[in-house]
Amino acid sequence: DAMIAGHQVFDRIELWFEHDLYDQLQLVQIIDMLAAGKRETGLFHIPSPRHLGPIPADRILDLADLTLPVNAAMTATAKNVWAAYRQPDPRELDAARKGPIAGFPFLAQALKRALQDLPDANGIGRTERQTLYTIDRGVKLPGPLFARVLNMEEAAFLGDWGFFSMLNDMVYADLPLVSGLAERFEPALMQDDERRKAFITTPVSLTAYGKAVLDGHEDHAAKNKIDKWIGGTHITNENLWRWIDETETLLPPG
Repeated sequence: DAMIAGHQVFDRIELWFEHDLYDQLQLVQIIDMLAAGKRETGLFHIPSPRHLGPIPADRILDLADLTLPVNAAMTATAKNVWAAYRQPDPRELDAARKGPIAGFPFLAQALKRALQDLPDANGIGRTERQTLYTIDRGVKLPGPLFARVLNMEEAAFLGDWGFFSMLNDMVYADLPLVSGLAERFEPALMQDDERRKAFITTPVSLTAYGKAVLDGHEDHAAKNKIDKWIGGTHITNENLWRWIDETETLLPPG
């Protein structure tokens, strides 16, 4: 944040961000911040179609051929998307992903991925559904489970803390969907080798209720407390926005 606030000392700023949801949100946030700081020239975007980490050092500059100058239209798009993501309901975000997004080839798909983590007709988001599906297919250990769920993404974006926190919520719900964690997840356990090993290697399994939710026979939101955020939208049982992926339809509460 301090570097962005002091952007005037740089003649040229290059934004190297990946194609996944996390990076695309950071990208538009940073352009919004720079716009607020009156940055109008010397700003460039390198839209990487791949995760940067695995690219060999001697090949990373190949991506420089994709460089785009951030113009006024791109700045306006970034500001609009970042504002839409922060709204208390997701309708503006849904509208933003459908609008013109010139210069950001991966942004529309990333915004759709954000909406896919809203509850579906059975009260679970895409990440939760992928997790239940993977457990049901025999992946029982939380460590490999995290890796397998990431592999189901077109562009992986989720970190281990976020994943294990979500898994924890399904285990410790009033009516659990999953059973078997060694203990409640907290970030501190990841710094303790013994606790971390026990946590990621203790098998989990679907409960009968979790299986019924996965199979479309139960609504998680009807039996359990819902409390999560999608951007600025607080999803609760009383404010239960849903996303129907088959039709890409956003359904309001009630």
